[in-house]
Amino acid sequence: MDGYLFYEAQRFSVKGRQIFSTLSKYYAVDSGLKHSLIKQTQRDFGYVLENVVYLELRRRGFSVFVDQLDGDLEIDFVCVKGDETIYYQVSATTLDERTLERELKPFARVRIIFRSIY
Repeated sequence: MDGYLFYEAQRFSVKGRQIFSTLSKYYAVDSGLKHSLIKQTQRDFGYVLENVVYLELRRRGFSVFVDQLDGDLEIDFVCVKGDETIYYQVSATTLDERTLERELKPFARVRIIFRSIY
């Protein structure tokens, strides 16, 4: 078994259905690790939450990818296990309408992509 300090979430293209070796994101095995390496006055709660969700998805046996759709649209996690693919967005809160719209907009784009492919 291998031990890691960071996991790499490679970029997966929903549109092209392929994995890219660039634009990966990295998640710490221990969320306190980033805080100890990068001194900040405020903790980035959104990053910590996303990190925890990433680790839980890995623990549940998913291969976890990220996807940068057109422009600034991002699917936080594209999770694959066997024939199952699930898309996740992570946000500390969606009470602000702009945040809710930002988090839901990528799902609408994924639906459009799948309609054009199939």
